[in-house]
Amino acid sequence: MPDVAEAQVFPVLKGKVAIVTGAAQGMGRATAEIFLKAGAKVVMCDIKEKECQEVAEELSRLGDVIFVKADISKSADVQNLVNKTVAEFGRLDAAVNNAALTPDSTPLIDFDEDYWNKIMNVDLTGPALCCKYEMQQMIKQGGKGTIVNIGSVNSFKPQPRMPAYTSAKHAIIGLTKHASIEGGPHGIRVNAIAPGPIYSKMSADALITMGTTEEEFVRQATTLFRFGIGAAIVRNLASKGCNIIVNHATASSDQAASELCEELEVAHGVKAIWVRADISKREECDNIVKAAKTHFANPETGKLQIDIIIHNAGIGIVGPLEDVVEEDFQRMYAVNVMGPILLTSASLPYLPTDRSGRIVMMSSVNSKVGTRHTSLYSGTKGALEAMARVWCHELAERATVNTINPGAVMTDMYLSASDAMKDRVAVFNSGAPLVALRPCDTPEVRKIGERFGGRAAYDYEIAGMVAILCSPEAGWCTGSIISANGGVSFSY
Repeated sequence: MPDVAEAQVFPVLKGKVAIVTGAAQGMGRATAEIFLKAGAKVVMCDIKEKECQEVAEELSRLGDVIFVKADISKSADVQNLVNKTVAEFGRLDAAVNNAALTPDSTPLIDFDEDYWNKIMNVDLTGPALCCKYEMQQMIKQGGKGTIVNIGSVNSFKPQPRMPAYTSAKHAIIGLTKHASIEGGPHGIRVNAIAPGPIYSKMSADALITMGTTEEEFVRQATTLFRFGIGAAIVRNLASKGCNIIVNHATASSDQAASELCEELEVAHGVKAIWVRADISKREECDNIVKAAKTHFANPETGKLQIDIIIHNAGIGIVGPLEDVVEEDFQRMYAVNVMGPILLTSASLPYLPTDRSGRIVMMSSVNSKVGTRHTSLYSGTKGALEAMARVWCHELAERATVNTINPGAVMTDMYLSASDAMKDRVAVFNSGAPLVALRPCDTPEVRKIGERFGGRAAYDYEIAGMVAILCSPEAGWCTGSIISANGGVSFSY
């Protein structure tokens, strides 16, 4: 048996030197930990000396890590942070500018000017100073490097009684765009991410400031779990650096598609376009490929490579066998089965030739467990699974081809389904190990889960499985059905 190395966590970080500010707790601590697990050398920075020193000592079991105390709103402290990083590890390759103060708690008409200045100093001037000295060092050592500024959902969507915090987080986006312009010629990439609710002390304090609970905030302030699986998939892939083409079929979705593409470009620095096309028609699949050529072909050679195709589009019509009509059959098989055939065929000349391509088709647990009243839908999904087994041979030198078979997912399709339909799905919940409710589930999820014997999946859970199959590490998996349904059915 050959000695096979264990797959690495984010191998691009191995051996790199990174600064993480605000590292004593929450997202900063988690970032430092994952960097260390990936083999990076980490400098943890925080104004909380005792707490961060203890965390650094705890994480030292994972790799090379030191703690440097710094108030990022002070230029001398940030200079010292960068200097000590270079003195200890010889260079600086990456920085995550995460440190921030808990949001303010007064409306704009009553805001405290001193606290306004304090928030601006830490949440805006601090990241600006970090970018300044981090970029100086990266340029000094010959260029190249990566800087990530941590924004917030408040960078785009204000929350009550947070005028200073919201203003600072909006400004972080502008700072990031400007820094990217200055850093670009030197090979320094500067991006921002804008997280929503996270389980951390700062988030808990913010919820108190807002006068709300975690459950109410998730339900009212975020709609992520309400978007379709497709939106969750492109968010995941964009976060990993993929350029994106969002396809949808109707004019009513134009605005949502446009907003999603803008979000991807701002949040992840990728290029994203949308194309309205009915994939059941050959000429409209050709239009998708033409758009890919226009926007993503190599500007010097004119060549296009399509690396990943996710066949997620589909329609569902449910009803008893005796109610099946020919028109429904023809339409569902045209979109759910012929569509993937036509789009893959149109893309075929542009797939890689070194097996690095990835094709993932969204099947359904219905084709395995035989949920009642899904004759047409389950048939189309079973067809995708069969096609994957065929295509994995035909396309072996071009791409892997796999299917994923989710069960119920907390999307609009599931939420708007009748109770009778939810009951048919719930029959299988009793034997599924992962559908049990947890305290962290939202009130809406718990309400539905208590009624129907367990929760549905969150869209990001399904998107994560798609991303795994699209990774280079999944290159030895093809022609397979990967179960992502909480254990309603198992892969085989």
